[in-house]
Amino acid sequence: GVIGASRNNMPLPNFMIIGTTKGGTTSLYKYFRSHPEIYMSPLKEPRYFAFDPTNPDHQSRVSHTFPVTSMEQYLALFEGVKKEKAIGEASPMYLNSSIAAARIRKSIPDVKLLVSLRNPVDRAYSHYLMYNREGNVQVPFVDAFRNLEGADAFCQHYVRTSFYYEKLRRYFDRFSRDQIKVVFLEDLTEDPLRIIRELFQYLGVEETFVPEVSKVHNLGGSPSNKALYSIARYGFLPPSFYHRMSAMLKPVVPRFVVDFRRKLMQINLEKPAPLTLETRGQVIDVYREDILRTQELIQKDLSSWLQKG
Repeated sequence: GVIGASRNNMPLPNFMIIGTTKGGTTSLYKYFRSHPEIYMSPLKEPRYFAFDPTNPDHQSRVSHTFPVTSMEQYLALFEGVKKEKAIGEASPMYLNSSIAAARIRKSIPDVKLLVSLRNPVDRAYSHYLMYNREGNVQVPFVDAFRNLEGADAFCQHYVRTSFYYEKLRRYFDRFSRDQIKVVFLEDLTEDPLRIIRELFQYLGVEETFVPEVSKVHNLGGSPSNKALYSIARYGFLPPSFYHRMSAMLKPVVPRFVVDFRRKLMQINLEKPAPLTLETRGQVIDVYREDILRTQELIQKDLSSWLQKG
């Protein structure tokens, strides 16, 4: 039967993908969703536990940033649960959030937490490329590392999201080690079936099930034609207006339109220029101390993250 925590006989998740952003969470969500013994929230990123009702900034971003703001709305996401053994959701924002760990601990103390980490330099660069192709960041990648306090909010965000130690510690302080499973995007890319089998085993579902792993989900890159990318991404709406309206538009836009837009965006993406060894070295130096502390916390060898080549 259902083994999720429950409230008024309504199931709550018994596992969550909590991050990191640009760390393979979309792929994990899709792979899990295809498993017959796993129920995933139909809304990919509810972000409920990261929402602070007392924060005016959060209140102003309800709908496009925080689509779920009450326990009633959250429970409704899991109304479709039948006899699935594992019930989950994926909100990469939970790792970045200063309040999510405590709120999750209070509501679902026995939940299993999956964290997909990625080399912090590559993760920051991928995040930067996303912001750059969406027109949010125009400066060179390394600029924000040279003067973080003077950088704008988007630049600060792509740099700071790659500092993992303090964010992970919030979870290690509140949950037992066996409730936190850390995997790496590099391993997921190199040997997806091994990692997914490991995760199925961890979640207590049939581990011989083989999901479709040949598709790359949430492909990164740089647009070869920025105007075409912008039309595919936002239609002819200003980006700020599109983001405000997207939560309302999502349920009414036909699936074939969504798929066509995604295809149009992806065929227009080309592989980004790799970072130079000099740039990589400079950025590794920024993250060095955090990498060493993270390594100690999660008890996994992260020495590869300190290598330039």
